[in-house]
Amino acid sequence: MMQKKRLSLSSHKILWLLALFTGWVAQLLFFNNSPGVSILILAALLIGGYIVLGHRENILFKGRNLRLISLICFFACMVAIRANTFLTFLNISAVIFLFCLFLFTYSTKHLERLGLLGYPMVFMKVLIMGYIWPFTFLKLYIRLERRQASAFRRAIPLLRGLLIAVPVLAIFAMLLSSADSFFASDLGNIFKAQTFADLFWRLAIGLFTGWMVAGTFFYGLSTHLKPSTDHSPAEYLPGSIRRSHSIGLTEGAIVLALLNVLFLWFAWVQFIYLFSGQAERTLNYVAYREYVRSGFFELLVVAVLAMVLILGVHWLARPYLEKSGWLIGVLSTLLIGLTLIMLVAAFDRMLVWEGVEYYINTQTRLYIRSFIFWLGLTFGWLLLTIWFIPERFAIGVFVAAMGFLITVNLLNPDADVARYNLARHDELSVRYLSQLSEDAVPTLMEGLNGSSGEIHARVVQDLSWRLENMERDHTWQEWPSFNLSRWQAYDLLLGLRRQGIIVDRSVRNEASK
Repeated sequence: MMQKKRLSLSSHKILWLLALFTGWVAQLLFFNNSPGVSILILAALLIGGYIVLGHRENILFKGRNLRLISLICFFACMVAIRANTFLTFLNISAVIFLFCLFLFTYSTKHLERLGLLGYPMVFMKVLIMGYIWPFTFLKLYIRLERRQASAFRRAIPLLRGLLIAVPVLAIFAMLLSSADSFFASDLGNIFKAQTFADLFWRLAIGLFTGWMVAGTFFYGLSTHLKPSTDHSPAEYLPGSIRRSHSIGLTEGAIVLALLNVLFLWFAWVQFIYLFSGQAERTLNYVAYREYVRSGFFELLVVAVLAMVLILGVHWLARPYLEKSGWLIGVLSTLLIGLTLIMLVAAFDRMLVWEGVEYYINTQTRLYIRSFIFWLGLTFGWLLLTIWFIPERFAIGVFVAAMGFLITVNLLNPDADVARYNLARHDELSVRYLSQLSEDAVPTLMEGLNGSSGEIHARVVQDLSWRLENMERDHTWQEWPSFNLSRWQAYDLLLGLRRQGIIVDRSVRNEASK
């Protein structure tokens, strides 16, 4: 158990300097730049800075932290590899979420002990406290300075003068920049800003980032300087809910038994009509298409709700499970098995829907497939926790969520969509290709060799349009925005231009005249 409960004065100073430096780095990386390698650079800076500050306060780095660090680095790297917009959003969100977990669990073992609501609660708590705690941070720093030296009192006029001078200088700099373009250019080179608005947004990005870094770091370090709570009751962990009411085994068994009857009936219908092919033989094409299309989403919702219900019954009946909870366990096991049949039915319906004449493949297909796979594994983990390791279901959900996101990153959805649609050899599928990111360019180039006629012309037109857009927008070529897919696509498209396969719009216009 640690005796120290407050950051030292030197750590306060280093933390403020680190926050200011991180804010300055953030405005360089993100102002007018799309996300790329910048996410990895910032993540590495934050992780390294936190480890150094923790070491100064005898909060030692532990090997188990490598698990979260590895995940953070993976998703940060995928931001610089995949160009898909939705994947980029998911990857950045995962980096922020995992970093909050990293701060909270740095010197404790709470990650495995967090409940199902604990993970989102930790995320929200770190962000909210990170925004609030800099005020406490400043008060403590001022109090420590006053105790240790009178230098702080001598510095007060200097700080007050700087606070007064900054807005005055900003106003006069803006007016002088408008009066002389050379002066404006020199001033812009100093701050890397072309206009006063640019300078404002750079300051906003830098100050907000620095503020959040100072707050989250201070909150995290202060939390770990307190006595360890590894052996505290689970109810005191974030997201824990005290059980004010409970249900008996009889009530829980009735709910699960009746739901099992309903699910068993539905599973029997699936075997008779869907799996056996009876529905395809008896329904006409349009009716069968609607039958399978309107099913898989509803079945996924039912599966998730069934999992919530099983967890709810076990949580409410927890006081009685240790004595004679085998019936609840058996009924839950049967319900899990029937729900897995539903997931198979949902997957089968999706495969049938993909084979209809007017189906256009999108990234959603891969997301749903991966979701069904990892949801099935989560049900398997639920079964294991029911019988052998209670209170550990949440960590399985966390692993499944990370596994899902890793899977869709490795599958490269845009490339898969392009490959699938090009293989159909119809004009309707090719129309969607223009909405794909640069991840699809290598696959589109491969599709040129196997296409002809109108489809070939549309692919060529799409590739030409992509090259024109990339040459028109140079922000993606800045080093903070480095993205492997974009640079690879750009090199490949330039090669097609050199071969004469695609041409500039100006050249096409001249040829048409």
